[in-house]
Amino acid sequence: MRRHVARSSAESRRLRFFKSTSRLDPNFADRLAEVDHRRRCAFVGHLCGDDAIRAVGRYEATAPGEAEIAFLIEDEFQGHGLGRELFELLAENAARNGIKRFTAMVLPENRKMIGMFERMGRPMSVRTDGCTLLVELDLAA
Repeated sequence: MRRHVARSSAESRRLRFFKSTSRLDPNFADRLAEVDHRRRCAFVGHLCGDDAIRAVGRYEATAPGEAEIAFLIEDEFQGHGLGRELFELLAENAARNGIKRFTAMVLPENRKMIGMFERMGRPMSVRTDGCTLLVELDLAA
């Protein structure tokens, strides 16, 4: 996970973590890697024959029936449908675990992420929450 973050561009790291740090704190990396596939779930993408993580989509439950979702896809793999595939895997897993809505904190300039959410075809709302946007996606519809 830490190598995946380090391989991502400063801009991708900034859009994901709201800062362009080149390395994850080991404790935070451990927390991101701990999943139970119910309240905290993550799926990764990698190339055949290569164990290096190239994409991560994850959610973490924040309230009953709700989970925050986030993605980090290495720059050279963006725009090829990995985000959509990870979203669908996460949504399917979330539905099995009673999660009916995803939320995401997104920087306003992250048009790629907002565009991906719009293309998912699910009921969506966006509102300003300070310096970020709060995106809500209805999974039950």
